[in-house]
Amino acid sequence: MSTLTRRQSFALFGGSLASAMLAPEGARAELAEFSRDLQALAPVTLQNPDNPGYEVFYRLSQLVTCQVDLDEAVARRCYLLFQQEPWGKEHIATTFQQIQDAIEETPTSVPELMRSGALGEGQTWFASHMLATWYFGIYYHESSEPVRVAFEQALMWHSLDGLVEAPGFSTLDPGAWSKPPRDAAMIEGYEHDG
Repeated sequence: MSTLTRRQSFALFGGSLASAMLAPEGARAELAEFSRDLQALAPVTLQNPDNPGYEVFYRLSQLVTCQVDLDEAVARRCYLLFQQEPWGKEHIATTFQQIQDAIEETPTSVPELMRSGALGEGQTWFASHMLATWYFGIYYHESSEPVRVAFEQALMWHSLDGLVEAPGFSTLDPGAWSKPPRDAAMIEGYEHDG
């Protein structure tokens, strides 16, 4: 019986998330809108592959997450962590360049590139690693302890916006958890002993 390494787990997560992002027709429309929004921004080029700048990292994050508006403070924290990884600067540069080259050749999204195998194995892993960090708000890497980089700015909460509050960020009064739900009194036959 073999176990998955952290790298393999992130690659599977990224591939699964990418597939889920592309499944519904509405997602394709959102990706098309994202592409139009991204094209309206100033282009970013990789000037120094040995030391990719923050702008390259931020654009790579936009491409990987399919989000134009990412939190700047979170992006800066992530940039510092990702570039300190062994091979971090190289991964940022090569992943960015492979994605840029692939998109210039055939306009598509990064999830589609990941799913199709158009990116190298290391670049697919790195894109998945970035996506997991942005999605969960926690940076995981075997070279360090997990680091919380975002709370309510984590992208997983964007998809639940208006439905579920991020833990620890409730808009309810203190102790509201001990009271019945707001609409519970409207449920016929509901009784509360409190």
